[in-house]
Amino acid sequence: MIVIGALGSETPGSDPGDLATGFADGGGIVVGGPLLMILFRQKYPRWWFDWNVEMTRFTARIGASFALLTDDYPSTDEQQAVHVDIDYPDVERDLNCWLPPVKWLLALPHWVVLAFLGIAEALAVIVAWFAILFTGVIPGASSTSWSGSGAGGIA
Repeated sequence: MIVIGALGSETPGSDPGDLATGFADGGGIVVGGPLLMILFRQKYPRWWFDWNVEMTRFTARIGASFALLTDDYPSTDEQQAVHVDIDYPDVERDLNCWLPPVKWLLALPHWVVLAFLGIAEALAVIVAWFAILFTGVIPGASSTSWSGSGAGGIA
């Protein structure tokens, strides 16, 4: 957490939940530079690729640590319980330079649906909180609706 926090650029006025912006500002997973290099020069510098792979591995270890509720601090350099292997692409042969913007454009409807699911989930939490407060029992429908909405953000 300390290393991820050091890479992020949380400022007093920033939204603490905006992890992607914190990574991009502080040097976390770098997207903009490699995207422009792939689009216009058909190159992906190896050091940029290695940095992104190591950050992906580290954030996966942190996520696994939180999900499994372990007390082991995720290592910054050793692969512990999570193993992430990504092959270095040959940009000219393996990557279509205009495919990432097209994929991001096609992902927009998915993000809109996820935003509405997040709002619905927040409302369900508030309703369930009041239901528990007044009746002492969690409503069955609201607890089942929470379990599937988090998985959509991974897809």
